[in-house]
Amino acid sequence: MRQEECRILACGVLASGHCLIEVDATPLGQPARAGQFVMVRTADGLLDPLRHPVFFSRGGHHAQLLVPLGEPWQTGLSMLAPEETLNALGPLGQPWEPRPGASHLLVLALSEPVAPALAAAHWAQRQGTMVSLVLGHKRWLPLAELLPAAVECTVADQNDWSALLEPLRWADQVLAVLEQPAIPRLADTVTTARLRLVPGFADVLLKADFLCGAGICGACEVEGVRHRHRVCSEGPLFDLVRLT
Repeated sequence: MRQEECRILACGVLASGHCLIEVDATPLGQPARAGQFVMVRTADGLLDPLRHPVFFSRGGHHAQLLVPLGEPWQTGLSMLAPEETLNALGPLGQPWEPRPGASHLLVLALSEPVAPALAAAHWAQRQGTMVSLVLGHKRWLPLAELLPAAVECTVADQNDWSALLEPLRWADQVLAVLEQPAIPRLADTVTTARLRLVPGFADVLLKADFLCGAGICGACEVEGVRHRHRVCSEGPLFDLVRLT
């Protein structure tokens, strides 16, 4: 983990309502990986002194950051120009790992942040894994253009969880980004599809308030099955078994 100025290679707003920023992450000292993020400081540091979490949508030294637009600091990032720099602290968080021997990955990107789901889909496909990506909103379909053509992309009906039963039956591994109240529903659906929920099958990205990004301040703590988790340092991806 380092705090460095990362050079902007490209920046633009997508039809999905996101800003895509390509950065030279070499100064951070290690390649970014799926599931990781950086804490960034906007150019207007006097009015907004806090750092904000931004997830990688593609890892590597020449990495991509995907930012949903809505907050003023997010809009500010969308105005960055090539050759400008972004003050970033990271990479932070535990990276996502493909399950040994898994040949079919099901990625459920049902809520923001979508970026980790895209990064995992991209990485798994490069390793020869078949990937199906389920998006939570039709307006996010343009994000499929950021992925290899071999990645199958569909849009979920979030009122019909039974539609996930068949994909869950053939999947060897699942990565899910969804709202926290939906986590028990996912666990129930997995159990219905596969008769039981086993460790190592499904990872879920927990959303929390990231203030320091390193697990020091405790703002990101959430309740687990046996103890509280510091999401930014222990996660942000957790085995579904640990959460239900």
